[in-house]
This record gives sequence, structure tokens and C-alpha cells, in this order.
Amino acid sequence: MTKTLSLERFTRKGDKYVRNLSGHDRGRAVRECLDLSRFDGTEERVVIEIPDYVLAVTGSFFQGLFGESLRTLGGPEGFHGRYVLDARPTVTSQLEATIRNLSVRNAGQLQ
Repeated sequence: MTKTLSLERFTRKGDKYVRNLSGHDRGRAVRECLDLSRFDGTEERVVIEIPDYVLAVTGSFFQGLFGESLRTLGGPEGFHGRYVLDARPTVTSQLEATIRNLSVRNAGQLQ
């Protein structure tokens, strides 16, 4: 079974758009609103939709949003087995670079 979660409600208010997602605390707040911890302990695939108008996601936001998941799931392979990041290609590249950087930095902690 696959669950789709959109970040649109965190990035759009009326005709105002957030184009850059930043800040560890903001990432943690979104994680809590989406209740991502409950998916880390299941086999359910989760698609995270990042709207096309979002141009950048900083490493700090991603770490707040998914750092716990990366640790819980044992690193990039486990993370990608659970989560699919659906975003514009430039954002996907940013996110993949962040995943690699976090994995290298936390290699001892992820095992």
C-alpha cells in the first residue's frame, strides 16, 4: 500500500507561495504534523509530494523532516525503500545530495 503526503499545505496560503524550505525547526514541525514517525515503523511506502513552485529545500529543513527516518531506517537504502520524494528535478538533486552528506556524516550512527 502507498500513502501520498503533500507539502502543499505548508508551502501555500491563498495566492502566497513558499519557494524555499529552510530551517531544522520548521522541518521538525512538518514532520510532527505529518506524523512521519509512524511510517518509519511500518512497511507502507510513502510518497512525499513537494510542489513544483518549491525551488529549494535546505539540508537543515530536510534533516529536521527526515533525519530521524534516515537513522531509524538504517540509511539511504532503507529510507528509499520507505519514502519516495516527488519533486522537480533540481530539488530532487538537492535532496539526494543532502541524503548522501547526512549518511557520510552519520555513518557510525546509522548502523
